[in-house]
Amino acid sequence: MVANKRPIIIWGSGGHAKSVARIIEAEGKYDIKALYTPKEFTPSYKTVLGYPIIDDLSKFTSEEVLPSIIAIGENNIREKVAQELPDYNLKEIKAVHPQSIILNDLDRIGTGTIIHAQSIIGPDVIIGKHVIISAQCSIGHDSIIEDFVHITPGVRLGGGTLIGRGSFLAMGVVIFPRVRLGKNVRVSANAVVNKDFGDNVILAGNPAKIIKKIASI
Repeated sequence: MVANKRPIIIWGSGGHAKSVARIIEAEGKYDIKALYTPKEFTPSYKTVLGYPIIDDLSKFTSEEVLPSIIAIGENNIREKVAQELPDYNLKEIKAVHPQSIILNDLDRIGTGTIIHAQSIIGPDVIIGKHVIISAQCSIGHDSIIEDFVHITPGVRLGGGTLIGRGSFLAMGVVIFPRVRLGKNVRVSANAVVNKDFGDNVILAGNPAKIIKKIASI
């Protein structure tokens, strides 16, 4: 445990915020003061895991810069919130569960990124900002994951893969080595991707195929 832990604000109050709070607790570096949600999105419940939900940050950010992390699973909402953070007196951190295995330099993991328990990050992997890597994922060596990607539980990426900005990989997806996916690619659960795909598509199947083209982000 770390003495004199710094206070931290978690931005979000849904299910993903619960998971992030547990990661922050496991790291032992910070003291969670509250979970913040704007008034128009404030839930009916008042606490999450015993931590208060607030809709006014002024009490915490008027005097000192506080650590903060965005605990919102939806990529486009997470990106919108990240754009708003400079308006507040908050400093973004990354959260890495101590039960994950990081065979890499932490400096290669971007600000705001969250890595859950029992995931393995291989050597020379580059992870962008505000990425979510859920539990029990495996990211092969020399892969690149761009900003605002969400990788859900049990995903396997072979070495040298590229996952474009704002993409979403559902549970159990397998990406073959050296495959490159464009921006805003959504891969359905248990799909097996064995070749490159461009931007703004939904993939499904084994082998994965385009089932729909979607609007750009």
